[in-house]
Parts: sequence; structure tokens; C-alpha cells
Amino acid sequence: GMKCIVMPIGQKCTVAGVFINDEEMRYAQCGENVTLKMTGVSEDELRKGYVLCPVANPVRVVTKFKAQLQVIELPEERPVMTSGYRAVLHVHVSNEECEILKLYEAMSMKDIKKKEKNPRFVREGSIVTCSIWLARPTALDAFLSTPQLGRFTLRDEGRTI
Repeated sequence: GMKCIVMPIGQKCTVAGVFINDEEMRYAQCGENVTLKMTGVSEDELRKGYVLCPVANPVRVVTKFKAQLQVIELPEERPVMTSGYRAVLHVHVSNEECEILKLYEAMSMKDIKKKEKNPRFVREGSIVTCSIWLARPTALDAFLSTPQLGRFTLRDEGRTI
């Protein structure tokens, strides 16, 4: 079986079997729904949002990271995003409370050549580079290394920011 590690808990395990529709397979393709028979980790230890990785190349676990966001929509009661803005980060199937710590750079989606350094706030229709703090350690990969695992959404008051 393949030696793996479950992130963000760092629990080592072995994949003993791969099943598709209760039929054991030698392997599975990307995107297929599978059931795994595993040793070294119990079902009680697993939660949604955890990522199964090869031991040699585990996904990073972070509580703070730098990101580029497209600010599409903000709630009417909070029409600007500033340091201290709180929202919920949706990544893979995890939902984590988060806070914007610092805004580094902003530009309008209409004029991406005109950049503003260290803005005090941004409005809808902006692209902003900022640092984000997460309430709990979360498995998150860099967009540059794995775009599929580096994408996320911020939501607030039922709206996608």
C-alpha cells in the first residue's frame, strides 16, 4: 500500500485498498469518487477539508498566508474591505473563520496598470494583495505550485466577496 500522511493533523497512514462502487481497483483517476481502505488512521480522526498526501510531499498547513483576491461583491453594511475585515474562507470543502491582516497592494479590475501601495481600504471591483489569518491550521497549497489546491473563496453575510 501507498504510504500517506493526512494533513493538517500530520497522521501517517497506509492506503491498503481503493474501491469504486464497492469494486476493488488497482488505482483511480483524478476526479473519480473512491472509498479507501486505510490503516494507521481511524474514520473518527478524519474531518472534511483534510487532505491525503504522499509522505514525501505533504501539503502545507498554514494559519496565515499572503493572497491575491478579486473583490467582486461586498455587503451593503460594509462596502469597503480594510485590515481587520472578518469573513469565512471556503477552501476545498473546509470553512474557516478568517481575518484580513494587512493590505499590501490594490488595483482596479478596469485599470490593472495603476497600482496603489499599502491602501487603507479597497472597494468592489478591486484586485488586492493581502495577508489573511485563519482561526485554525488549514491545509492549503500555493496557487503557483498547484492551482487547484490554491484557490479559495471568501464569503460574508451570504455573499461571495
